[in-house]
Amino acid sequence: KNGDGAVDAKDFEAAAAERVDFATKRFLKRFDANGDGKVSRDEFERFAKERFAMLDLDDDGRITEADLPPRMRGMGILK
Repeated sequence: KNGDGAVDAKDFEAAAAERVDFATKRFLKRFDANGDGKVSRDEFERFAKERFAMLDLDDDGRITEADLPPRMRGMGILK
């Protein structure tokens, strides 16, 4: 990471910090609806409900094999 031609603990720490920073930004972008830098229970649940509704194609309140994309059916995903 520092260009010295060797990998050491500091290189791993720097790479890990970059990954954590990226994941944090991605999480906040996805869930923090009001942009306050926090994800409230309501924001998180809203996202989950929207995702569920998107997957529940027949609006029966359940996600069944019929709701899954064809390539995912019969794979035992909903056991």
